Amino acid sequence: MLTLGAPSAQTTVTLAKGVSVTVRPATSVDVLAAEGEAARLMKAALDGAALTEILQFGVSSDGPDLNQAPIRAAWTRFVIDVLLAEQVISAWDGIGDASGSPIAPNRAAIAALLQDPVRRRPIMTAIEAPLHAVEDEAKK
Repeated sequence: MLTLGAPSAQTTVTLAKGVSVTVRPATSVDVLAAEGEAARLMKAALDGAALTEILQFGVSSDGPDLNQAPIRAAWTRFVIDVLLAEQVISAWDGIGDASGSPIAPNRAAIAALLQDPVRRRPIMTAIEAPLHAVEDEAKK
């Protein structure tokens, strides 16, 4: 049975001992907003107008050629994920800057965290968790 309107409680994702990220599941509006902003940023980056903004995602000024479709597609997907995570991450523990000082979640730090595929997977899984519960009919 598909149960609509199930609560979208926050989830704490443990990444390592003492390292966790608290997220809520994304809504379709969150996803659409992230996709729209990513499209705007990528178009502006291609036009040369958003270099400062796009650098926040880890794209170096002498980095990948965003004019190549496969590279642009990969970076667009990554930017969408960062923007989505930025909307739904409410807190984290055990994450710091290069000097080891704790930092609050922000776009550049989230991008750096999501660059690591081992850390990215559980975070994005929690963010993209369905907002409804599906019960196994066989158990009834």
